[in-house]
This record gives sequence, structure tokens and C-alpha cells, in this order.
Amino acid sequence: MLQNLVVVLLVAGSALYAGWSLMPAGLRRALALRALRWPLPAWAARPLQRATAPVTGCGACGGCEGAPPPKKTPAVQTVTFHRRKR
Repeated sequence: MLQNLVVVLLVAGSALYAGWSLMPAGLRRALALRALRWPLPAWAARPLQRATAPVTGCGACGGCEGAPPPKKTPAVQTVTFHRRKR
């Protein structure tokens, strides 16, 4: 009985997480704003507050603020041709 309860809780939690992460950003933001109206503990409100933050960049991730700068490539690149061995 206890094992079944644990499995049900794990599967339900996994389904909620997958649904939340695959949900469109607009719908996620709207649901987070509605959920923040409830009295939630701090550990539950923190991810919802992050979801309501303004989206930077393309919206595919948390933003570009923490990303390392792109590597600079030289303006001139050398192309080397190798003879084919026969």
C-alpha cells in the first residue's frame, strides 16, 4: 500500500513537472500569477515568482544574462587543402 502511494506521488510529480516545463510561456506566466495569490510557503512560491519575471531573449531559457560571451573568431581563417593519398 505504501509503495503504491509513493509511486503515485512520483508519477504525479513527474507529470506536473513535464507539463509545466513544456507549457507555453504565456500560459505558464498566467498560471503562476494566479497561484501566487494563494498563501504558499516560500519554497513553493520561489519558482512561481521566477516564472512571472519578464522574459529576456527568445524565451527558450532563463535568459542570456548568465551565458558566457561568444567566442571571437578571427576575421581571416586559413583553409588547408590536403592531397589525397593514392
